Amino acid sequence: GDFGYVHLRDFYTDAEEARSLDLLFLEQYNKMRTQGYDGRGLIIDLRLNQGGRLDFVDRMLALFVRENVIGYYLQEGDGERTPIRIRPAGRIEDDPIVILIDEKTDAGAVLFAAVMRLRRNSLVLGHHSGKHGIVHGLIPYRRNHLISVPDRYMIGPDESNLHGVGIAPVGDAYRVNEALRTSTSDDSAESFEAIRRQYAASERIFRSLIAEGAVNDPLIARAIALMNTRVTR
Repeated sequence: GDFGYVHLRDFYTDAEEARSLDLLFLEQYNKMRTQGYDGRGLIIDLRLNQGGRLDFVDRMLALFVRENVIGYYLQEGDGERTPIRIRPAGRIEDDPIVILIDEKTDAGAVLFAAVMRLRRNSLVLGHHSGKHGIVHGLIPYRRNHLISVPDRYMIGPDESNLHGVGIAPVGDAYRVNEALRTSTSDDSAESFEAIRRQYAASERIFRSLIAEGAVNDPLIARAIALMNTRVTR
């Protein structure tokens, strides 16, 4: 089987789209299944994703958890924390997952990655994320108007403060990056070209990878090499 790749540009849904983000994601996931993806490994690209609706983050997380767990916390200005539980939807429980982040990954996308990195068989690769971790609420302003005001802080499932800190690739990702340095470093164009040729030769490689030139992307190439080594938690 081949690897799956999905790029989430944000945690919103287009105004004309009636379905929520999790259903759109599942549609793409099931499409990849029909194209030969067998759960071998899924790359979720959150680079340039600056967040969105927190309820969409919750629905996306629900696809990947097995049990009713505390996904994260929301902290009031006085320091009181409210645990937010994620109820499992049980759709994508076992797939190994590599999440890609960069400096533009922010807010709800950082929260999603922070929760997912503690999931079994999930790793985070890339660069240190953005550091915005404030939830905005809506309050009435004049007639028929609402204004957005910051009212709570995002706290990770390990009770780490995300605001002003963000997240970095952690755990096995550091070890894997070091282990792959000689074969898949950013300076090794030949290694990336070899990976590109290997996967371009596969008849079942997903069109989204080839169409967007994703296998020429150094970080995606590293994620593919990582999953080829079967390095998991």
